[in-house]
Amino acid sequence: MEDGQPPSYNDDDFTAFIPFANESNNCFTKVVRLKIQVPRYHGYRGPYNKHVYEHCPPMDTGSTGLLISAIDLGYTEESQLQEHEKGMEYLSSSRNYYEGYWVPTKVIFPDGNVSADIKILTVTYSGVCAKFNDSTGICEELVKSTAGSRSGSFPRGIFYLGVGFGRLSTQQPGGTADKNPLLNVVATNDGVALSGSGLHQGYVITQTGVWVGLTKSNTKGFSNSKLSPYSGTLPTGPLKEWNGTNAFLDYHEDRNMQGTVLFDTGVSQSYLSGPAFPSKKNHTLARGDRYTIKIGNETDVPLEILDMTVGDVANPITPSSVKAKRRENAFINTGRFFFRSFDVLLDAKEGWLGLRKHEPCNPSSASNL
Repeated sequence: MEDGQPPSYNDDDFTAFIPFANESNNCFTKVVRLKIQVPRYHGYRGPYNKHVYEHCPPMDTGSTGLLISAIDLGYTEESQLQEHEKGMEYLSSSRNYYEGYWVPTKVIFPDGNVSADIKILTVTYSGVCAKFNDSTGICEELVKSTAGSRSGSFPRGIFYLGVGFGRLSTQQPGGTADKNPLLNVVATNDGVALSGSGLHQGYVITQTGVWVGLTKSNTKGFSNSKLSPYSGTLPTGPLKEWNGTNAFLDYHEDRNMQGTVLFDTGVSQSYLSGPAFPSKKNHTLARGDRYTIKIGNETDVPLEILDMTVGDVANPITPSSVKAKRRENAFINTGRFFFRSFDVLLDAKEGWLGLRKHEPCNPSSASNL
């Protein structure tokens, strides 16, 4: 048993359920999506005079912040945005790089009858970055205006909903909790303010959607691990920053490589790293190769133990592939198939990560949504 106990949530009575927009028997085979609505720029003059942007972006626990094309929100030139803080985000799995401005706005979840007040990254530039510099936080290959991987200014069709925690880095320097739509719900869609109303910031990801706001009822059955607070310098705000979930990785004869684990809804593959792997470059582990993940702060009494075999189709949480590379500290990205057998809880107020095992959904019957 880890030191300390999570809250009882006895005094927390508000919660809202937001169903996945593509829930129908998806079983996390495809990315899960949430329907959102965002007011467009007041100068918008687009088709049908629609002043509300509506979409169903992928919900990604591997990043933090809502990204939407600036032009799709009605912005046509940077002068309309330059009063706002400039920002960037790099998604290493897809190698997509984005620049834009953090614009304060309301994000409505119509299917959950709640809305959040956050800053979103209105994207004015994007490109594909094969060699992002983690030390400088710069994609040097995209600096030149003639770079072939540049998508140009004001690209259309970008929409991505990052709801993760512990993702602060040079790749996501703006990925703080105040940018997370699921942690900044402030009102119901019929105008009832939620401040001081028993809303405990956090969420529970289930097979069919997300519970926003933790209560005694929706936190039943979870085993919990305490998160450590982020120690870096951050702007002051009402929400705390937490590091990723502690975990240990066993690979062949190398035991208890210490690091963190990410339960990532954004990818179907898994990523492993640690000192046991031979190359600093990602390589794909062979079918039949084995590794063990111990989730939690203690190796002798872990929150959960996952004995994994690459390519084991009998195990519903087996990722589509496993890539590994050598680095000093261990890091495990489980991929989204983990959610086929586990609900995941984040207590963003007090700093707890919870897992609740359930009967796995059947990926063989999942639709191709």
